[in-house]
Amino acid sequence: MEKRPNFYIILELDPSITDWSTIEATIKSKHRFWAMQKNQGSPAARRKAERYMKFLPEMNALLKEQESRKTEAKAAVQELKKEKQVQLEKLDQLIDMLHTATVSSKDVKLLINKSGKVFSEKEIEVRLKQRGISLDTVKHQKTARPKLETAVAKGIRGELDTLKLSNLYNFLNLEHSPKLSARSSPKSLYERADAIYKELSRVGKTDADTTSKMSLAGRAKSVFTNDTEKERHDNTLATEVLVELDNPLEIAGRDKIIDKVGLESLLKAAKKLGVTETLAMEYIEDYAAKRKWHVQKETETVTIKLLTCGYCNTLAASEGDKRCSNCGEELVQPCPKCGAPTPTENAACTRCGCHTGDAPLVKALLKDGKDLMAKGELDQAISHFNHALDYWTDWQPALDEKKQAESKKRERTQALDKIKALVKARKLEAGKSQLERFKDEHAQAGTDAIKKLIDDGLRRAKQAYEVAEKLRLSAKTEEAFDKYEESLSHSVDFSPALSASSPPPQPQTLTAEWRGESLRLSWSQVKARGKISYRLVRKLGGLPANDRDGDIIAETSITKADDIKIKPGIAYYYGIFSVRVGIASLSFASTGPHLKTAEVEEIDYEVTNRQVTLKWRAPEGSIAVEIWRKEKIAPSRRGDGKQIASATASHLLDADLQNGRCYGYLIIAKYRHPEEVLYSKGVSILATPVAPPEPVKDLSANRHERTVFLTWTPGKAQVQIRQAQTIPDMTPGQIVSLKTAERFGVPIPVTSPGRAQTTLKTQGRMFFVPVSIVSETAVLGNPVTVTTIDEISNLVSQRNGRNIILTWQWPTGSSEVQVAYHHDHFPSSGAENGAAKARVTRSEYERNHYWELRSAAQQKHYFTVFVREPTANIYSSGVNLLESMGQENIVRYQVVSKKRLFSKTPHTAWVEFMSEEGATLKGLQVVRQAKYPPVSKNDGVIVAQVERITFTDKQSRIEIPKQYLKEGGYLKVFFKDDAFAKEVRLLPAAKDKLKI
Repeated sequence: MEKRPNFYIILELDPSITDWSTIEATIKSKHRFWAMQKNQGSPAARRKAERYMKFLPEMNALLKEQESRKTEAKAAVQELKKEKQVQLEKLDQLIDMLHTATVSSKDVKLLINKSGKVFSEKEIEVRLKQRGISLDTVKHQKTARPKLETAVAKGIRGELDTLKLSNLYNFLNLEHSPKLSARSSPKSLYERADAIYKELSRVGKTDADTTSKMSLAGRAKSVFTNDTEKERHDNTLATEVLVELDNPLEIAGRDKIIDKVGLESLLKAAKKLGVTETLAMEYIEDYAAKRKWHVQKETETVTIKLLTCGYCNTLAASEGDKRCSNCGEELVQPCPKCGAPTPTENAACTRCGCHTGDAPLVKALLKDGKDLMAKGELDQAISHFNHALDYWTDWQPALDEKKQAESKKRERTQALDKIKALVKARKLEAGKSQLERFKDEHAQAGTDAIKKLIDDGLRRAKQAYEVAEKLRLSAKTEEAFDKYEESLSHSVDFSPALSASSPPPQPQTLTAEWRGESLRLSWSQVKARGKISYRLVRKLGGLPANDRDGDIIAETSITKADDIKIKPGIAYYYGIFSVRVGIASLSFASTGPHLKTAEVEEIDYEVTNRQVTLKWRAPEGSIAVEIWRKEKIAPSRRGDGKQIASATASHLLDADLQNGRCYGYLIIAKYRHPEEVLYSKGVSILATPVAPPEPVKDLSANRHERTVFLTWTPGKAQVQIRQAQTIPDMTPGQIVSLKTAERFGVPIPVTSPGRAQTTLKTQGRMFFVPVSIVSETAVLGNPVTVTTIDEISNLVSQRNGRNIILTWQWPTGSSEVQVAYHHDHFPSSGAENGAAKARVTRSEYERNHYWELRSAAQQKHYFTVFVREPTANIYSSGVNLLESMGQENIVRYQVVSKKRLFSKTPHTAWVEFMSEEGATLKGLQVVRQAKYPPVSKNDGVIVAQVERITFTDKQSRIEIPKQYLKEGGYLKVFFKDDAFAKEVRLLPAAKDKLKI
């Protein structure tokens, strides 16, 4: 089937319009227009109107919804953009056929006509300019070119003469590189002029030369503001430069004719002066006309094929030159944007309009940026690469270098942060080593400050160490130690001072005490010279061998610490070391083993007839569980009561008990300690076995909209009704504890014995589980299921040949529907057997914005669309729609009027119906429109309405009230409910038979 057109485009609506009232008004207006075209238009217009009118139901439904409206508008923008691009490609093909560098106004008009008049003259001219084609005649016809105002040009010339410069380009290149030229973009020229002006302002000199330079910089900013102003300047400059051709012209025209050879020489000389062939030819022709000379210009000149280097302005020696003989640059290089081969003498790419004339500047920025990156000046390098990308967006070499510079900057920052962290921790020797490695890898830019911090700290450390050594040699040990410590205070890793220091004495005692879940460790204070700190080390399975053998729990200057990360069932050993200037004591105080106990978890129980089932989860590290029992109350400790089990399992059945009697249990975790067996304090629980109640077996549910009413036969036991969104893992009659019953959903209000109700807040399937309760015992009954799913809306069908297209609006949150149909009745459920079915996902539907039944039988189709909940495989009640496929009953009608003799106004009129089947018609309304037959039931005034008409002898009628007879006009009949139009087709007579 044909692809659906975009509704914004066929409605001729701007995609930026998203207001529904505006769109609706446009649809109605187009509906009237298409209806008129369908009846009165040309054959092509009738076909187009008929095609578009088929989409009206879908159009209304789709554009009425905000999200689908946005999607359609976005698609329209993309389609219009593609259409514009196709038109531009066709225009480019026509331009390529011109095979010339200049065109006339006649050529422009030809392009407008041959491109289908989709482009204006201005758009054609802009496109030609982007392609590098001048608006001129093929024979260099003279045109009035815009120039600078005389006063402005005179002012610039005066300032240039003062500085002994020939033009503004020379001024901009006076003390700056790379060299800019007439082929440079206005942006690059303006930025250079602005930089010069700001630098002169900063320096602040007031001599004559500086004043002239500031004036010229300001004038340059003015004339290089944009392409238009630059063109004025360049035209003015060309006129000044071409005066140098006057003497050669006199020689070439001495015989009152400038022949082909002379013309070629003149044009070549003009090109060396930096003037285009077109401007040079205009000047030569104008000069020759004044002297009444003849110019031979029938043939092309060879100078067009001699390229000028865009980097140094050197003219190629021969036509076959590939590189500049002066600077070595290639004379033709790929465009940085589209890749098209482009002569460097061009200001812009002829294919895409990119400013290739900025190549010297952009490539210089790239080179300078790479040099800066090599020196480690990464911020400046990135700035240069960004500046290059300002001119040539997405130029890959600049993007690659920028990416590399940013990556190096991240690596450099991370490496420098590590060095700063070492300096902050006063590990200056490590910091110095890392800094040397850093300079090798990242260059030394930006490291002066941190280098000074390291050097100053190491210098002070060395000075203190040298004093300490002198004291040591003088046998002044205590004073020497103080100086060693002073040295290490400047740099904690200063190796000479570390080597000279001696380890401190050890702590004498280490004790441990349990405090809840943590272990408090305390030790004796070490009394020694210098600053003493302590390192607490923990090890599994045995004592640590040194201060690094195990997990370091604490490094502190106080004499206690808490170990809070202890796992139960594991034996831990501890050692405490004293530390002075980074050196730990050779021996240590110790304690251990210490083992933490934990209680059993997730305790639960179930009581049934004369038995109790206990459940638990054993803690990590335990080897077994002991259970003690006592009547009436729980045991208080191990040994209190009767031990009924020592088990490694996670549950226990205690049987042969008495119903109604309370039993207390103590569940204790058992652990294996290296020296003994340890037990937890235990967790207690009370349970009373009872005869279980009867389960509810007859729970029923009725739903009214979102309210659910539940009923059952009340019994002796209390009943809870619990609601769950997923089907519970249960068996009716199963006995569980009251605590376990909470897993089967949340309770809903019980309004009276045997009755409960609730309001559903979500759609889908809900499960209701009855729970009968006696004491702490619960028995599960038979659950019931309730389903509620929102329906689709705006279900519409339309025929396309033998195919049927259905459209609808999806309810919020739904992702799948099932379309089912019979040929003689509507399907009753989504799971009904015998109906033709198709599952449609939301993503499949939104791909085409409709669902299609291909090659449908020529019979009535009774469709029902059910919303499906895929996770539960349940369906909504469904929405019905009849598509008659042309098998509907046909009723024809016309307007009949009767007039009295000599009267112009009918005295009576009616709508006359004819039907072969004689079917009863329901809900009709007659609509009047003054100047044309109404196109819809809303297009005009309702003059008559009837709820039902029947046929006698295959005919029936509706009388027209007399108050409408004088007004005349046209009448048409419509169903009040559009659904009836699917079964009965109302066919109006010709236009003249519908007039009163």
